[in-house]
Amino acid sequence: MSYFNDSSQCDWENFLLLIKPQKTVHGCSLGLAAEEINYNNKLPANLFQGSGINNLPINSDRSQGIATHVPTYKLIKQGCFEEVKERWKKYSNITLPDKVSAVTYFKTIPMADLLETSANPFRNLFEKDVKPSCSIWNPTDTHTWLYTQQNAIGKNGNKRSYNIIQVMQKLLRQPYGKYDNEVPYDMTVQFLIEHTGIKINVSKEIEIIRNQVDFFKEALLSDTLVHTDPEVYQIFCKYKYSLYISAILDIIKMNLYDDGGTIRCLTHMSIENFSIRLQCSKHKVSKLLKLMAFTNILLKLNEEQIPEKLLTNIKRTQTHNYQNGTWKERKTARKYRSNVYELTNGMEDVLLIKGKCAELISKGFTQKGFSKEWVERLFGKAEADRVFPQDKDRAISEVSNTITEDIHKVALGHIQTKGYVIVNELKTEIQLLWNSKGFVEYKYQQEIGEMLEACDIKKVGIRIIV
Repeated sequence: MSYFNDSSQCDWENFLLLIKPQKTVHGCSLGLAAEEINYNNKLPANLFQGSGINNLPINSDRSQGIATHVPTYKLIKQGCFEEVKERWKKYSNITLPDKVSAVTYFKTIPMADLLETSANPFRNLFEKDVKPSCSIWNPTDTHTWLYTQQNAIGKNGNKRSYNIIQVMQKLLRQPYGKYDNEVPYDMTVQFLIEHTGIKINVSKEIEIIRNQVDFFKEALLSDTLVHTDPEVYQIFCKYKYSLYISAILDIIKMNLYDDGGTIRCLTHMSIENFSIRLQCSKHKVSKLLKLMAFTNILLKLNEEQIPEKLLTNIKRTQTHNYQNGTWKERKTARKYRSNVYELTNGMEDVLLIKGKCAELISKGFTQKGFSKEWVERLFGKAEADRVFPQDKDRAISEVSNTITEDIHKVALGHIQTKGYVIVNELKTEIQLLWNSKGFVEYKYQQEIGEMLEACDIKKVGIRIIV
């Protein structure tokens, strides 16, 4: 269909309006307005001939009616940064100690609110898609919001997820045309900091804590630790724990919580998420965190020490699952809530950590045997409750007490007869008595320290006996 006939002139009597920009917001045209003109005008029909202008499809961004509200993500792509800054000033009422903490904060802001996207599912923000299939959601047990695209046909592929930093790297490509791919990560973070108006200010206390963490890590990873601090080396490096402990400290020191204006270094990250970030088993992470709590590297908080609002949210996750902005009841409630760990300036007293390591060694510490029961038998219930605050009401079982008595009885029988007992012989005898190998091995590791202390004996190599 042609808008012009074969005559040399076109009758514009039916064209009453001329469209022009109505309003400019900080350099960007928003909405359309109408101005009446002289509709008796005549234009030569051949004015546009040879110009290459065809009947182009209507731009969906410009066809949404007069004076429509432009979503924030489109303003970013158009480079309307002053308007973006005006909209984002509601996020400015927060002070953080550094840019890493700012990144964590940005990831927790509901992305749909930040970018003003439509309800799920919506059109792809970056490229063409077959149909609306993108969504913004919140993975289980995390506070990070993700943008996920399902039917993208471009180079990014399908079912890819992006956090807010990665989304912004792509949105900023258009206004910053000199970047062929994503805008650099650090530049994107700085853009978010400047346009939300958040403040970066490290408190003296947080700075002290982080310095202590770095000093402790330097000592822990020292190649002369075995000579300078053999007790610390034996507990943390003999079992190759040092790298994992350093990584855990780095994670926690960047997790900050605003407790009524007081910034605290604490985290309630789940064991599962820790294991993913450390690339090791959940069992190993659990052991490490308990050991760090025992040696006073970390504080494992009881309920009275946890900020009230945080505790309420954590307890709710035991019965409900938070996904896509809503709480859904779990089919089976969790028995335990997530533990909350805190870094304090108590790490300043490195001698205290060394003393705890020396105590562990003197009590016959083993990786397998370290548990609430082991701590309670050797250090008392108060210490066990400090390291295992969620298990305060769990008493040592009758089975544990019975097998402990059997181990002590058999060991003392050998010692009274021969003056010593060989560990493997002791284990074999108890295994036959209880008709179990794995359970006896575990309980032996738990009880060995108490037996050494109760019977006033010590563990030596078999060559010494021979």
